[in-house]
Amino acid sequence: MTDQLDLQMPTAPSQAVDTSRAAGLAASHFRTKLHRRVLATLLGHPEGLTEFELEEHTGLEGNTLRPRLWELEKIGYVRKGAERRRRPGVRQGLGSRVYHLGPNYRATDVSRETDGAAA
Repeated sequence: MTDQLDLQMPTAPSQAVDTSRAAGLAASHFRTKLHRRVLATLLGHPEGLTEFELEEHTGLEGNTLRPRLWELEKIGYVRKGAERRRRPGVRQGLGSRVYHLGPNYRATDVSRETDGAAA
């Protein structure tokens, strides 16, 4: 992955204390790995994936995945499509929006090492 993804992402929140800043920087590095995993997974699924499908393919829990999707949407690497799909076995409701790679995404932004993601 290029440094551009890292540079565009805000650092994790921290207090004005050295240990807090260090923890924030460490969290930012971990977040970047998660971003990479999500992008690599979407790269392998041009039809797009719902949040639930992304959870299955990446192995990330929803509470970890949702903020990463929001961050990636914010910089244009991921976008929500108009299509919705229901989770298997669910009969009611609108279904989940399908996520696709966004207009600012470039294939060079994901390295060959995807931290275990299915590409």
